[in-house]
Amino acid sequence: MPFGGRDSDLDHLDSWLIDESAPSRLLLTAPAGRGKSALLVHWIGSLQARGFIQDEDGDGWQVIFVPISIRFGTNRPSVFYQALAKRLSEIVGKELQAASGDSDAHYADQAQTFLRHLVSSGKTRVLVIVDGLDEALGHRFAAEIFPRAPGSRLKIVVSARLEAGDVDAGGWLQRLGWDRGVRVDPFELGPLDTNGVDDALRKMGAPLNELGGQRG
Repeated sequence: MPFGGRDSDLDHLDSWLIDESAPSRLLLTAPAGRGKSALLVHWIGSLQARGFIQDEDGDGWQVIFVPISIRFGTNRPSVFYQALAKRLSEIVGKELQAASGDSDAHYADQAQTFLRHLVSSGKTRVLVIVDGLDEALGHRFAAEIFPRAPGSRLKIVVSARLEAGDVDAGGWLQRLGWDRGVRVDPFELGPLDTNGVDDALRKMGAPLNELGGQRG
């Protein structure tokens, strides 16, 4: 899909990732349809293209991307917790145990254990991106699985749509329990400005690229 007009937002994500003094958590919020998922996907692609993501030599960040989507059936806790735990198990080199009972709780516990292992070992830089918290079945994504003090080598991005009554990220900070006791970068994705619209139109190609730069 065409994508453009978000250079400053991509720069914000880059700066947050490489700044070791920045909060380890980033909460990306916006109204529905503003492009949160597209921004995150293009950011991951940009990190890959620029060599930020770990290669066969072991340099860079390990990336975990967990999309929570009603449309694609990944909104059930048993699915998104298992996806997170599976990728973490590969990074830490430990076997993921199959669930024998409550799969939601089992895989959430496995993910939490692996995350704690990452923080305690401090050997690998890991970027966890969970996209679409608002689509989780029954709002059943428990942010408690993330360590309270992740350090600078575990960075966590979560995104969510602003809900009825929300005026800013404050509502989601409360729902996640991140409104006190933890450091968070609350990042609200704004609408495209005029230059952003021009850039997006240019990148869409003919015939719409001819509209870029026009006024009035």
